[in-house]
Amino acid sequence: MTAVTLLYADFDKPPQPSGRQCFFCKRDLSFTPEADGPISQPSIPPSVAVFPCGHYFHTRCLEIVTPPEKTTDPPCILCDLDENAS
Repeated sequence: MTAVTLLYADFDKPPQPSGRQCFFCKRDLSFTPEADGPISQPSIPPSVAVFPCGHYFHTRCLEIVTPPEKTTDPPCILCDLDENAS
């Protein structure tokens, strides 16, 4: 898993939605995670976790659903769910 931050080139303009949604809270990745309260778009985008499989989440959302014993190397929850459903 890699944590990344969405970057904006023009700080004079408000940030725009990224067009990608967190798979957990369904908010655009440039907005605050649902766990952090009312929807807002901070001037510095929230941290985002991107997995090699291509799934992405707000880091905060991932922290909430990851079991404590897996926090150092969290699995992609969506891929785990898909494998367990097969």
